[in-house]
Amino acid sequence: MASFACCDILFANCFTYNKLKMDPLDTDRECCRAMKRKMLNTQNDLEKRMREMDDSMKRQMMDLQRKINKVNESLMSLLDYKNTKHRKTMFPLQTEDDVCEMDRKVAESPSEFVDIFRRMLMPEGLTKNLERVLSSELLMKFNFTGTVKMMAFDKFVHLNNAMYEAIKEDDLSFVEYTKEVRVAFFKIKNRLYKSRQRHRTEQYDN
Repeated sequence: MASFACCDILFANCFTYNKLKMDPLDTDRECCRAMKRKMLNTQNDLEKRMREMDDSMKRQMMDLQRKINKVNESLMSLLDYKNTKHRKTMFPLQTEDDVCEMDRKVAESPSEFVDIFRRMLMPEGLTKNLERVLSSELLMKFNFTGTVKMMAFDKFVHLNNAMYEAIKEDDLSFVEYTKEVRVAFFKIKNRLYKSRQRHRTEQYDN
């Protein structure tokens, strides 16, 4: 009986040992799985870092583009300022040829001159500021339609359109604009006549 018991114990120990002992093929498979997991984790880490680097580069590019846009805006503003300053030196116009040339330039850059005329004429309007556009001497030679041996101001279509856009407020129509120009010519000429008459009187008295 004792010998049978010893055999049973030995058999049980051998069975346990064989069960716990790993097959070399299983070991290789486990190593492969571990390597695959490690490679997958490494790949995921690399992809994550690449995404982070890509996002960072995009943010830097956007920031750089904003800075470039600001520089361009500053340069354009400076250029516009210089152009506007140069344009303003053209006024007031002194001769009919000057008016013809200005009409041509306005046709080439209407929006630019609308802004210039708006700064020159508003908010006081034509009667107060038309002499900023036409010199007093030139203004005396014009009326709107060219009647009574005067030169016609209405033939300068582009110039009139730009001035109209510059002073247009509260749905002012072009017909109403022409009336304002006529009134401005009349009042300015009347003021100039009175000023000259007063000057002559003062000279005569002296």
